[in-house]
Amino acid sequence: MNEVYKSYAIYLFYFYLQTINMGFYDLNKADRILLVEKITQEITNDLTSIETENIIKHFSDEDTYIRKTGYLAIGKIFYSKPELQKTILSTLKNLLNSNSEKVRQTTVNAAGEIGKFHFEKVQAFFDTGLFDDHHSVRNAVIGSVKKMGEKNSIPVLAWAKTYLKHPEKKFVVRSAMALNYEVVRILKTSCLY
Repeated sequence: MNEVYKSYAIYLFYFYLQTINMGFYDLNKADRILLVEKITQEITNDLTSIETENIIKHFSDEDTYIRKTGYLAIGKIFYSKPELQKTILSTLKNLLNSNSEKVRQTTVNAAGEIGKFHFEKVQAFFDTGLFDDHHSVRNAVIGSVKKMGEKNSIPVLAWAKTYLKHPEKKFVVRSAMALNYEVVRILKTSCLY
């Protein structure tokens, strides 16, 4: 199948999905693969042209799996296109200030994909997200700590340690407890215990 036909087929397919409001897992596997390709291409195009329209569209989608596809795409692009890394970090920094908690949550998850191997480049996202007013953003920090800790435990644990007995009253007790749980879990599963 030539590229023009394939792009057109993906476009028609995605348009069809939007008109019937079908969820990600309502699709068969082949159609999900096409949708992932479409979302990844749209996000790549946004980053290349320093736009955010499609990134915001996918990061704010009601379907959690569309948002997940978006943040996984950011992670893949970060590693496969090093020339876009600065643009990705800059874009994510701007998105972390969004009025939409879904966009902020997905931004933190995208930073978590990068932090698996480059925690120092995204640490500030977790410093900010841990104190977000919305619980879903704080939960994204904890989820990201879990996945980053499995791949890159030393810097993640050093960062988490600074928050375990944090004096800030706004710091949510649940976040501190969840962070503590993840630190213990990472320690037990790594060679550091």
